Amino acid sequence: MFDSNKYFLITDVGSTTTKALLLENYEGKLKYKCEANVATTVEKPFEDVKIGLYRAIEQISNSTGLEIMDDDKKISIPYFSTSSAGGGLQMLVFGLTKTETGRVAQMAAYGAGGVILDTFTADDKVSNLEKMTRIRELKPDMILMAGGIDGGGIWGTLGLAEILSLSDPAPKYKVSGKIPLIFCGNVESRGFISEMLADRFELENVPNVRPTITDLNLYPAQEKVHEIFMNNVMEQAPGYQELKNSTAVDILPTPLGVEKILSLYARKKQKNVVMLDMGGATTDIFSCIKGKYNRTVSANIGLSYSIANILKEAGVAAIMAHLPSDFTEANVRNYICNKMLNPTYLPDLKGERLVEVACAIEGIKLAWHHHRDMHFNIANVGFLDRRKEEAFSVFGKVEEVFSLGEETELEKKRHFQLSEIDMIIGAGGVFSSSKSIEELFVLLVEGILPSGVTKLAVDRNFKSPHMGVFSQLAEEKAIDAFMESSLEELGFVIAPIGSVKKGKTVLSITDMVTGERTDLKGGEVLYLENGGRYEILLKRNFVLSNVNISGIYEIDTVSPILVDCRGRGKAFIDCPIISKVLDRVDFNVENPVTVFPKNENYFSTGEFELVRELPYQGKIMVQEGDRVVYDDVLGENDSEPPKIYLLDLKRLIGYDYKLTKEEVKRGLLVGIGDLIEKEQPVFKLDFKIAGEKFYLSSIAGVVEKIEASGLLIIREVQDYSTEPLIVDISEELGVSSDSIIKYLKCRKNGFVAKGQLLAARTKKTSVFSLFGNEDLKSKENEKLFSGGNRNDDQLKVFAPKAGFIRNIDPKQGNITIHYDAKPVEMKSLVSGVVARVSRSSEVVLKGAGTVIYGKIGFGREATGIVKIIKNGLNESFKDCIAVSIESINKEILLKAAEIGVKGIIAPAMNNGELVSFMGEEIGAGITGDENLDFVVVLTEGFGELMLDEKVFAFFKSVEGKTAAMLGRTRIRAGVERPKVIISDLHREK
Repeated sequence: MFDSNKYFLITDVGSTTTKALLLENYEGKLKYKCEANVATTVEKPFEDVKIGLYRAIEQISNSTGLEIMDDDKKISIPYFSTSSAGGGLQMLVFGLTKTETGRVAQMAAYGAGGVILDTFTADDKVSNLEKMTRIRELKPDMILMAGGIDGGGIWGTLGLAEILSLSDPAPKYKVSGKIPLIFCGNVESRGFISEMLADRFELENVPNVRPTITDLNLYPAQEKVHEIFMNNVMEQAPGYQELKNSTAVDILPTPLGVEKILSLYARKKQKNVVMLDMGGATTDIFSCIKGKYNRTVSANIGLSYSIANILKEAGVAAIMAHLPSDFTEANVRNYICNKMLNPTYLPDLKGERLVEVACAIEGIKLAWHHHRDMHFNIANVGFLDRRKEEAFSVFGKVEEVFSLGEETELEKKRHFQLSEIDMIIGAGGVFSSSKSIEELFVLLVEGILPSGVTKLAVDRNFKSPHMGVFSQLAEEKAIDAFMESSLEELGFVIAPIGSVKKGKTVLSITDMVTGERTDLKGGEVLYLENGGRYEILLKRNFVLSNVNISGIYEIDTVSPILVDCRGRGKAFIDCPIISKVLDRVDFNVENPVTVFPKNENYFSTGEFELVRELPYQGKIMVQEGDRVVYDDVLGENDSEPPKIYLLDLKRLIGYDYKLTKEEVKRGLLVGIGDLIEKEQPVFKLDFKIAGEKFYLSSIAGVVEKIEASGLLIIREVQDYSTEPLIVDISEELGVSSDSIIKYLKCRKNGFVAKGQLLAARTKKTSVFSLFGNEDLKSKENEKLFSGGNRNDDQLKVFAPKAGFIRNIDPKQGNITIHYDAKPVEMKSLVSGVVARVSRSSEVVLKGAGTVIYGKIGFGREATGIVKIIKNGLNESFKDCIAVSIESINKEILLKAAEIGVKGIIAPAMNNGELVSFMGEEIGAGITGDENLDFVVVLTEGFGELMLDEKVFAFFKSVEGKTAAMLGRTRIRAGVERPKVIISDLHREK
């Protein structure tokens, strides 16, 4: 095909941009003939990925005069494509623990090209309700679930599966379909997982990613992810099927296109290569080290949608360190967070560009550390602490050694050091928009901090994916085109390794043409703009790698050279180099105070639809057609989801005894559906010599399933004590009232399940038992254990119902159980009609009125009477929605909390003051779950701004009416802005 065709079309079809290249086969070489970058989308109303393709082809045809598509939209030349349509492969990951199978599952997902939306583990300290709320909101393309080594524990994995099942998330595109779920955990869990999840998800089982404590097996899971993504998920993107039918070879996910060309290039050049692609929302890092390819996606590290998360993760001090001293933290904060709210804005002033460069440096650092931690210490999975080795040369400690591989014994023994990286390549918007090589040096050097001698390069237009997919046709031609036309080599960074000390000489550099010599001390850098021929003489105990220990290095190049003597690792002297390298920049630039574009989408008047959701299936109190007003309760979850327990008969009996399936079947005393109490006999064994022995359940609940191997799944009985229930411990145990404390097995305010042990004592220690005064109620309990192996020396009291221990009274000798947790209510918020009810968790309302959209909101939701702030806040604003015409500050928020307002609507406020009030940074632009007593909606963003005149006039016209406020905001992956709703069908209750 290559030799017989003159032209080839290659595209990378994304969810927001389609990039097309027209390649010309000229004298046996690929040449770039033309390229096009056009907007495309899979969001309504333009739900078709082909739109971008057709626009790009039209641009190329107009530029070249070539007709490469006919009237029937058929492409007349060979066509190849990569795609990340729909925002790439967006995944949820589940694992048993954060440091073990959770991390391994993340590695499998990253290696398959996934963008991880969130990771849930049994030990992540996130409440079940919060987990379910997040799962329902994220709408993933696919779910990857790991958990436990083969033959290990399964309780945690099944608990997560239960939470996932109750959450019942919807897929991104095919709303009525099922989300693919790959289970790659303990094989012992498969039957249970299938029974719990197969009806709700497209379930696939693959071998365990962590079959043993010491072994990993990522490939089967990654292969299945890729297969499902290509054959199922990708094809759900609107228009994708027709796109697929037009290509000469299979469409590749964009990251796999990069993997192909980067791996081929590294192999051909025999180099260790790192590439980073920093976009607006994510930063991808690809590495090919000693033939091992790895990739990570830092899903919330980017320079537009995710720029505020860099502020959160890196800290404002780290960003300010790269900026001129006259820049104020307030202005820098406001610019960063306004950029997040206006992600398509391009920096116009020098000061804005500097802020974005500073954020890019810190973002690259974060993504690089993520990549290193995820892939370069893989052999250490299974240890609580990251294992570090130190390499030694004749000069002593030199550089940290990383483990490289993960799957074979040979790979586990492979190690490398950062000084072995030969080339770092930058790609993405911040690199393509840069107008100076010096700025590119600063980005790559400060972001990665390379050691030894490293070549720097950029792929400004990110043509790597195109060359990757084309390599399937003509491998060598694609590599050559990548080297000649994609890569732009910048120069070299030389960074000695050793125990650098500030002010102490590290090396001498001599210009071999002029003979001029320069000594560099610890903390100093030297930028040689025009390159040259130099001899570098390292002082004792400094090296450029463990291979080059001679202390002498020569370089001859016309490209720029940066000699960096700040040290590396523990010896690094943290003094940013931006002002030393960017000497062409006037560092008395404008402090960034840009007024970003005004909110143009304030009003939506007429009919509206509002979806109300419970965290999981609960009680719905309305029906289709019902009329509701703002504070009607539509439904509720009156408790947390029931807990799942496991009872392993093998463990109960002891693993030394080899329990057979026949013995399990013969000895079971309970069946599926039975309600069992704690310490109730559930199994018996007949020993020929010792006779029958009974084994008691340590769990109370309903038997959900019994495995032939002797594993029982038991579901908590949600028999809650909704009224205070007094349990007389003194009477039950036959002890004095003031002595009950020492017998209690529960604590105040702790939760107890039905049947849980509350108190126990040994009979012989009770003075009452000496006189035969046994507890009468305990006699009742004797019946439960008739014939069992109960410890007859113990008297025990069990919880008759579930709830919290709200009182312990040693004077009366009793405790009080009360389940007084407030139900999670789902209120209407607006006046309207119930349009539909679905899944016992969702109600869709239709109403009429005006919806006002803000730029960002905080807090969950509220309703209240609209009241304009004229002379500050006072007690008259209690339970009201306060509207401010000007920016607000921390003092106003504190006053609002004191008074008890329901919400505040304002144009803006300084980001720093908001953070000070809330106690946390905004982060990834997903808000609405802040622990606030009221809702805040900002209509413009951050800074000192005034409320739009039309918006103020509207609120003035509805003053005294009830408004609903919804603070939830999502800046990406399904944009959602905060809302204020005034219903026309207004009726006060």
